[in-house]
Formats: sequence, C-alpha cells, structure tokens
Amino acid sequence: MFFTPHKPQCYPQNPNPHAKIGFIIFYPFQFYALKNIYAQFKYEAEFIVHDSPREEIAGRGLRATVGLLREKGVYFRILGGKRHASGEMLKRFFSRYDALVGLTFTYCCVRPERSSIRKIRVEYGAGKDLWKFHPLQSKLNSLLLYGERSAELYKFYTHYTIVGNTRFDDWFNDTLDRNFINKTRAQLDSSKKTIFYVPTHGELSFLDELVYPLSSIKKRFNVIIKLHHRTICDEPQKITSLREKGFTVFDDTTDSLPLYKIADVVLGDNSSALLEALLAKKPLVIADFFSKEFLEDHRIRFRHHKNKILVPQTYSGSIEQQLKNKVAFCVKNPSELEKALEHALASPDKFAAEREEITRKVFAFNDGRCSLRAKAAIENFLALKEPPPKQILYYIFDACVEETRIETMESIKKMTLFRKLKFIFQNLL
Repeated sequence: MFFTPHKPQCYPQNPNPHAKIGFIIFYPFQFYALKNIYAQFKYEAEFIVHDSPREEIAGRGLRATVGLLREKGVYFRILGGKRHASGEMLKRFFSRYDALVGLTFTYCCVRPERSSIRKIRVEYGAGKDLWKFHPLQSKLNSLLLYGERSAELYKFYTHYTIVGNTRFDDWFNDTLDRNFINKTRAQLDSSKKTIFYVPTHGELSFLDELVYPLSSIKKRFNVIIKLHHRTICDEPQKITSLREKGFTVFDDTTDSLPLYKIADVVLGDNSSALLEALLAKKPLVIADFFSKEFLEDHRIRFRHHKNKILVPQTYSGSIEQQLKNKVAFCVKNPSELEKALEHALASPDKFAAEREEITRKVFAFNDGRCSLRAKAAIENFLALKEPPPKQILYYIFDACVEETRIETMESIKKMTLFRKLKFIFQNLL
C-alpha cells in the first residue's frame, strides 16, 4: 500500500493550485464535520492533513485520513514531518492561504508570523464544556457557532457568527449516503430493533462497563458501536475485540449520520451523542454511572490514564451532565440497561417538549442551509480589512499565560541557583 511507512512525504497528495482556504484536519471524522463548508469553496480550497506529533496517533491517523480523502476525491496537502521543525518551510507551506478553517488548531497555525492569515473555527461537539470552551479559542479570529447557547459564552472570546450545525445539512436535506445505509441494514437482522452506541474515550467512557450487558441482549437487538477516534488510536485492539463479540463496529472513517438514520435508539455516555440524538429525533438512553463528587474531582485534576495525561473535560454543570435526566432515560447501573432500552422504545416521545426546547437553544437552524450560512460568514469575514478587536477573555488569558511563563522562568532560575550552591558546598566539604 502507498501509505504503509509513517513518512508524510511518502503519501501522494492532491493539492489545489488555486487554494486560498485551508481546511485543517487531524483525524478522518473531521472531514465529515467540514466537508459541507469545503464544498461551498471547493474550487479555491483544499484540506490540510495535519500530522500529529504523537507517534501512536500519527501513523494510523495520517494513513486513515489520507485514505479517506483519496476515496472522496477532494483536494488535500499534508503538513507533517520535517515541516514542523523548519520555520522557513512552514512559511512557504502557509503562504498561499488567506484563511485557515478547522475544528482545532495547533500552535504552528496560530503563531504570530501567521497573523495575516484569518483563523476560523467551526464549532464541533455540544458537550464536555471544559474542553469545548477552552480559552485558547480566544486566540482565533472568528468562530462559526451552532446557536445561542454557545454564543452566550463565546461572546467574551472573539468574533463569532451563528450558522447552525453544518454537518447536519445532509440529514435535513435527505442527502445521506443511501448506498451505505442500505448495505449496513442488509447486514442486520430486520426483525430486531437497532441500538447505536456512541461512546466517548478514556475514563469518561463506559464502553468496558457496557460490553457485557450489550452482549447479553444481542439476541433481542442489533448493536452498532462507533468508537471515538481517540479510542481507535490509543486502544486499537478494541475494534477486533468488539467484533469478535459479535458487535457491528465502525471507526472514525465512517460518517455517524447514516448510523443515526439506521438506529431505533441511541445509547450514549459522556459524549456529544446526547445532543446529536436530539437533532436526529431519536430515543435516547444515557449511561450515567458517575457521582457528582467524581465529576467535581474530575473538573480540577489532571489525571494519568493509559500512559498519557488527561486534562479536565467536564464537570457536574456541563451541558451533557445537566441535561441527561431531562431528555433521556438514564441508567445508573449496567444491569438496568435492557429495561431502559425497552422504556425508550416504548415511549419515544416522553421527553418531546424538553428536547424541542433544548434543541432550539443549542442549534439555531435546522433547515439544511447551515453550510450556506457558513460560506457567507467566511466571505464576509475575509472581506473585512482588519479582523474585529479581541474580546476580554483574550486579554485575561494572555495575561495569565505571561504570568505563568514568568513564574516558571523564575522557578527554573532558583532551581539552577540552588543546584549550583549545592555543588559548591559539597565540593567545599
């Protein structure tokens, strides 16, 4: 295969010589989140596959992402390998762009020497508020938001435009991949209802806790699982393990929306599946095994999990935690899963009023025209001679970072002096 070695320069690319807008992606799933906006600019845009510095992610992520982009026939270039180490190469790489659009940005994209390039973030995910509203986003020039709920907080960060969820345009326009839907349905038992489980990753995931109860109900239900992209990178053995147990398993090269269409009921834990199920109008069951005390502890602690450090992502006041009991059948113990699924299927409209109210607040537009709004927002923003002024959180965050940097440098100086003095005294004695 052309992409076996993990060397970005070995992967065939498909650059657009007329590209003025770069759509940055790190993982395959991000293609699906950006493709509808890209399609509005396809003659002057290309994807930038940004290679990860983490080796366990880089090989698989680059390989899978390049494979998907080639399959979809879109323009793309690869940013990776030696480009990270050379300022001059980075300068040449980015020189063609007027704007960078993405779900996340690395430092090499937002460095001061790239200040002339407009950085525009597309909102993705509607949960895990500590991650979602990270103050680093105040460094960006503009945000394309789902709705009023996000705008209430992001107005303190930077310029924004409410456009809705562009990814769901395919859902509301009924332009999902019908061949994939039919093929997947053909592999399922048509006499059974279908559960679509969308777990998150790491210690916030209940995948391990739910494998046994899901296995025990396979005689009654089809079970589809789409793994989180980080689980695929950090624990790739889970794909094989789950398939061996008889589950239908997909990775992040598969679009989630056709799977929502196939599902009769959605099962989630601490992921954004909760709010996506609201948009898809699917009955919802949520595994809710954490105590409020655990979530408050998680809020303030950096934790080690499977040889990596996890930064805090959620807390008891985060939207996905607050809404569970208002929009879904909640499961406090794995043994309750089957009964909760039965209730959800028997009473799909139980939370209808609450779901409708929350959907309106989180997602401003559900008419299949969100990517057109995003196109207009980007064009209007690029037409401005100067980006709008930064908001208050940018200056607060910048001051905190500078203060931390100074304190760190002072600590290093003191430690260096202490070691020198210790060496002198040891030699004197």
